Amino acid sequence: MSMNREMNKMVQKKLLLLLILLNLIKTTICESGSYTLADFYQVIQLRIVDFSVNPLSTSNIQNTITFNSDKFKNPQILIGVMQFDVATNTNYIGYKLDNTVNGNSITLTAQQFQDSKISQIIILCLIIQHQSVYIQKGSIIMPAPNSNLIIKQTINYQKQTQNPPQIQAYITGYLNQVQGDYLKVKLTVQQGQNSFDLIIERSDMGLQEVYYNYIEVYDDVNIGFQQSFTTYQPSPYYLANMYQENSYEDSSNTALNNGQVGNRLSNQRILSVNLQYPASNSYNFTQVGFFIGFTFYEYDITVKTNGLRAEIFNIQFLNNIFNFNYRVWYTSQILGITASYLYFGMLNCQISNPSNPINDFTNQACINQCQSGFYVYSNSQTNLQSCNACDSSCLTCNGGSTNNCLSCTSGNYLTSTSSCASCPIQCNQCTSSTYCSSCNSNYGFFFKNFCYQSPPPYTYCDQQTYQCKACNSMCATCSSNLQCLTCQNNYYLLNGICSQNQPSNSYCDPLTKKCAPCNQNCGACDSSLKCTYCSNNSYYFYFGICSTTQPPSTYCQNNVSQGIQNFCQTCHPACSSCTGPQINQCSSCNSGYYRNGNSCYCNNLSQSYNPITQQCQNCIVSGCASCQDDINTCDYCQSQYKMINNQCVCKNSQQYFDQIQTQCVLIVENLNILTQIINAQITANRIVSYVQIAIAAFIILIITVITVQMIQLILKMAVFHTATVYVIIHALYVMDMPIITASNAAKMIIGYITQLILLAIAWMDLQIKGKDYVLKEVILVKVQKKFFQQDFI
Repeated sequence: MSMNREMNKMVQKKLLLLLILLNLIKTTICESGSYTLADFYQVIQLRIVDFSVNPLSTSNIQNTITFNSDKFKNPQILIGVMQFDVATNTNYIGYKLDNTVNGNSITLTAQQFQDSKISQIIILCLIIQHQSVYIQKGSIIMPAPNSNLIIKQTINYQKQTQNPPQIQAYITGYLNQVQGDYLKVKLTVQQGQNSFDLIIERSDMGLQEVYYNYIEVYDDVNIGFQQSFTTYQPSPYYLANMYQENSYEDSSNTALNNGQVGNRLSNQRILSVNLQYPASNSYNFTQVGFFIGFTFYEYDITVKTNGLRAEIFNIQFLNNIFNFNYRVWYTSQILGITASYLYFGMLNCQISNPSNPINDFTNQACINQCQSGFYVYSNSQTNLQSCNACDSSCLTCNGGSTNNCLSCTSGNYLTSTSSCASCPIQCNQCTSSTYCSSCNSNYGFFFKNFCYQSPPPYTYCDQQTYQCKACNSMCATCSSNLQCLTCQNNYYLLNGICSQNQPSNSYCDPLTKKCAPCNQNCGACDSSLKCTYCSNNSYYFYFGICSTTQPPSTYCQNNVSQGIQNFCQTCHPACSSCTGPQINQCSSCNSGYYRNGNSCYCNNLSQSYNPITQQCQNCIVSGCASCQDDINTCDYCQSQYKMINNQCVCKNSQQYFDQIQTQCVLIVENLNILTQIINAQITANRIVSYVQIAIAAFIILIITVITVQMIQLILKMAVFHTATVYVIIHALYVMDMPIITASNAAKMIIGYITQLILLAIAWMDLQIKGKDYVLKEVILVKVQKKFFQQDFI
């Protein structure tokens, strides 16, 4: 048992509650920061009236402070006065403290009344958000006329529970018309089962209105509040305790007198308050916050210049003892003073639950490991391990500073100084400023551990996966197999490879520098990839092709101007091998030819090589039997022809060479044919003009020997087609019929006239078709022939 007691004493000595010194810095409005470890509330100290900056008087009746709460939205606000300095040499003494909340914006207001002079007010502001806590504000107006010095106001609880809530009320202002030598304002709470009373005590009827705010804390075990140490149960994580400190309420108290003039506390008098908490069960909890404010003060204001001055300061909590001091300065004469204290305790997991020794403020539980974003903080003064929040950039950490990160939140990376820095805008996740783990949506192309908005230079990027690879050396762009498509620095591109110099045995476009390989036997080639010379002098060069053997039907010579030793050209088409380009330089002949000496001739004697068509072709001269050297030059005629001036003519003078039948034909035979055609035209009822008949008759009468047969033909022309005229002229003139014996001069004149008339007649009739058209063509050919030869017969 003694060992357990010693252990308990050691544990109790280690239990330190937060040491918070409320330093009164008179040159600032906001005095200090948070007095909070728990996450459901925050306490801050504010100097809302400062004698050196903004004292309240008739010229400045109101001060306002607005600030934002980072932790809460629409929280509840409780105000407690910790210090005041109010003049008493006025007709009225009065002020009011108020607050409004809009979202996370909090506005605090201090206002003076009538001719009051307020030099300084320092407050504690409790900002809290919890389902078991209710805060209300209001005022009690003293009805007139009313000589009662005690006024009561009844208020119902915010909700009905089995156990009444804890309630603490604080004075936030008053209005007093100075009438006597004393000023007393006292606010107390008297609780019932369903409601409570706020009770105001005053020294005289000068006190007209008192402003207050109060807090109700309900014992909701599931939510987490336990009301006192003595009723402690293991289930709640937090407890709330309220104490009314009454040590200096009675002016007969020896501590107040303490050798001072009468029952006075004055001239920088400091009173100490020591509140001893029960030792049993208390070691399981650690203080995580407090709130304090005046609930009663009584002053002697006989001397109007004394003023009202009081302060709560030097607050400490050590070894279950809560200590603070009252202070009064200058000439203020105090007869009594009290304050209410609100204490928030938290379960000490290290003591109450050693297997889960860490306090988790967020989830109000004991745990053995902090979640991401928190680290284990060990407080040697309070013997408390808690999960404190990492810096906002840290995912895990070993401290609360920016350089205590172990890992980083999304979009940040861990630096060499253990701080987290933002990833580049291209990265969704990263491990450094140059190493992306994943990409943001607008920077989907991934290359060498970094993200890009578009494919990086000199890479190939898969359009499905957006993964990019570096192209081969000196590529500007490349394909999926990383072969170059274009080159950097105007390099030459050949077969997917870029090079500074033009590749050997290739042709490169001078503008694009894209190259194509020449044939392997080429020394160089042109844009059509034909060789310009060969890679080996022994190769045969033939129309841009280099080969190791001589191409067929060629002859090869040394071309000095081009520097080609075996420069080959094509043999004559008749030659299959040769020593030169001519037909008489053949060594052997192609099919269809025979060789005679060094020349090749067509196997068919009636044909000769045509240099235009480059093949054997029939002789052009009519009736020619052989023209082997030239299709226009007849060697000798067929048997029924005779050679006259390199022309073959019919041996029989009564015949002419018919171009259609390609043979000699008697003139009488043609007349019979003409008669048949004329009769057919008459039968078809085709009519010709009399002009045509007259012209044809005139020509026939002049140039022919009129016979009965001819006259019959002329008479019939009035009723048949004009083609008949062509046929008659053909028979009489074109067919070389020897019917005129006139002189050569006369024949020439008649020939010219006749030719012109024939041409006119031929072009006048455009209706000729079929056989008539063929006849007309024959006539025109003959006429033109006679015209140019100037030979009528």
